[in-house]
Amino acid sequence: MSLNDDSDPLFESIGVATLTKDGHLYVILRATEEPGSDQILGDAFFVMTEDDPSYRTYIDAVGGLRPGQSKPIPPFEDSSGF
Repeated sequence: MSLNDDSDPLFESIGVATLTKDGHLYVILRATEEPGSDQILGDAFFVMTEDDPSYRTYIDAVGGLRPGQSKPIPPFEDSSGF
């Protein structure tokens, strides 16, 4: 199962956020096809600590995370992202 497989239950998400037991936040954002073209926009992987300005934003976007937990990241409300 890949993150771009539309039979995957996470397909409606844009990626996955995982809070490690030591407090690091791992964020994987998946690639999507650009509408109206054959262009695929790439994946991204971020590791954040609590002092990162986006740390709390991602945790809030998935409805909170406990250490060791992963959750799908919902699509952004607008094109500005985080």
